[in-house]
Amino acid sequence: MGPRQDTPFRTPLPSMVLGYGPAGLILALALAGWLSGWGLAIEAARLWAAAILIFLGGVTRGLSFFTEGGPQPAQMAVMFFRFLIGLAALVL
Repeated sequence: MGPRQDTPFRTPLPSMVLGYGPAGLILALALAGWLSGWGLAIEAARLWAAAILIFLGGVTRGLSFFTEGGPQPAQMAVMFFRFLIGLAALVL
């Protein structure tokens, strides 16, 4: 099986913004909280990061539906790990 022919050679700008933007927001909020001592920014960064981890757990689970042979143990372990870390961040 050769490389996919339907993928672009370069990543489109909207994909870059949607891919790196959420992580950049965590960095910006953490930096704002650190420089200003504004606890609300740090709390917002923690909640945003938790939401991303829970989302990525769902993405991993969704990917497992399309895996040949069904979900693999490693996929399920990663899904539970991401979900539980995100949940712990919300609870704490």
